[in-house]
Amino acid sequence: MEAPQPYKTAGIFMLVSGIMTCLASLGFILGFIWFCIGIFWFLTLGVGIFEIITAVAVMGGTPKANAKTVSILGAVAAFLCGNIVGVVLEILSIINFGKPEIAGYIAQGE
Repeated sequence: MEAPQPYKTAGIFMLVSGIMTCLASLGFILGFIWFCIGIFWFLTLGVGIFEIITAVAVMGGTPKANAKTVSILGAVAAFLCGNIVGVVLEILSIINFGKPEIAGYIAQGE
C-alpha cells in the first residue's frame, strides 16, 4: 500500500526542522562548550538526529508508530533552541500525523 501524501509531507517538515535543530544545537555547543550549559545542547542535538532518522523513514513511506511522538519531541527541542521556524514545521507535521488516513496507514503497517 502506498503511503498517503500528507504522511510524506509530514516527513519533509520533520526533516527540515530536524536539520535546523541540529545546526542550532551545534552552534550552541560550539559557543557554550566552555561553560557547563554547553553540555545541555547535546540532548537537543540527539533529538534532532533521531528526528532526521525518523523523517527519512517516513519520507520513504515506512509506517512508523512513533513518528508523532518524535515530532512532538522535535518541537520541544526546536523551541529550546529558539528555532521558531522549526516549531512551526513540527506543528504542521503533528497536524498531518493527526489525520485519520495516516492513523489508518500506520495501523495497517504494524
